[in-house]
Formats: sequence, C-alpha cells, structure tokens
Amino acid sequence: MDYSFNVQLAEQYGVEEAVLLNNMYFWIQHNAANKSNFHDGQYWTYNSAQAFAEIFPFWSRQKIDRMIQKLKEKGALIIGNYNEKSGDRTRWFALPDGITAVIEGRADHCSELSNPLLKSEQPLPDNKPDINTDTNITLAHFDDFWACYPKKKSKESARKAFMKLIRNKSAPTIERLIESVKEHMKTPDWEKQDGQFIPYPATYLNGGMYDDEITKPLNPRPGGGGRTIQFDENGMVIP
Repeated sequence: MDYSFNVQLAEQYGVEEAVLLNNMYFWIQHNAANKSNFHDGQYWTYNSAQAFAEIFPFWSRQKIDRMIQKLKEKGALIIGNYNEKSGDRTRWFALPDGITAVIEGRADHCSELSNPLLKSEQPLPDNKPDINTDTNITLAHFDDFWACYPKKKSKESARKAFMKLIRNKSAPTIERLIESVKEHMKTPDWEKQDGQFIPYPATYLNGGMYDDEITKPLNPRPGGGGRTIQFDENGMVIP
C-alpha cells in the first residue's frame, strides 16, 4: 500500500501529519461525492483508534492520538462527534478550508485555476470515489466554478450537477468551463436587468450550456437598430 502527502503541509506540520491529513482529505472528498456524512455545513470522515492503527500499521495508537491532537491544536484539523450512540467513541474529522485549499492547490480568484498536488496518487482507498479520473476536471474544481459563476443560488444542486458532469468522459476542462462562464457573462441575456435571466448554475451545467455558441452584438449604427451576428471558432462572421 502506498502513502502520499502534500509537501507544503509536510513542511508546516511534519511528514507523518501530512500523510494523515491526506488520508482524511481523500475520504472527505469521497463522502462529498456520495453526499454522505454532511453535518453543520461540511462533510466529515470518521474512524476509531483501532481503524487508524489498521490503516497505518507502522504507527501506534498513542502516536496517532498525539498527531491528531497536534493537528487540532494547530488548527489543521476539526474534531466532532456525530455518533448515534452516546457510548460510541468514534471520532469525526473535517478539514478547515485553508487545509483543503492547500491540498487542492486551489486559487482564491476566478482567474487562477486549481492545480491539485495530489492527482497522481490516491491515498489508501478501499473504494475509489465516484468521480471520473479520465478527465482534467474533478470535484476539487467545484469551488473554482462556484466562485466564478455570477448567480450563486442552490449550491447543493449545483454541486450535484457538477458531480454528474465530471463522471462524463467528454466533460470540458475546468479552464474551458470557466472560460465559457466568462463568455456568457458578456452576452445581453446575462447582462440585462441586473442578471435576472442568468440561469441557475445547476441548470447551466445540466443543460450543457458551456458548449453553447456565443453570439456577439454589433454596435448599433446611428439612427438604426443593431443586429446580432454569430462568429465561428476562428472569429469569422457566419453569413
């Protein structure tokens, strides 16, 4: 079994701690893809001390507990309890947005796209998450799309549509998807009435609107109405 880690997190918290965070990140993404273990506004993963000892046989339970406590104290790990039985001591774990952003190499702005550092290796999966690894777009890119999309409505529906999209082997790259959003934002339909006619993000994704051909209006001539023309992929006017 192979283990992987994020170099930046290893420099900040230690190599072993980075391996542990990488494992938790994988399972949190797995749960997000399957819409499970969602509590208090975020997705979680959980494990008992015994389970961690089996996943990492080269670490003792005491060492794992110390690593978890260290990461919690440094603000790199969130610990919760969503067990149904009061006597269940299984711990639940979530990652702060800052840690997730580092692992995903996620940019803060629409113009800077994700460059995940961990795409070449999956940490400790028993079952792969339900995402398409044959394309250049993954669930980790959803935040990039959401940050760029002008109408921020029904986020969970948008996430579901995004997950459906990335399972498609013909899905666009994240660069193309965001470029398409920017192109649509310049169209009259999206600009008029303060964006009232901008579709919900889930509608945009489910309808494949990222593949739409964009029409560009000519500037109206004095004394006459403007007309809308269509350009081909080379920027030439289509008669």
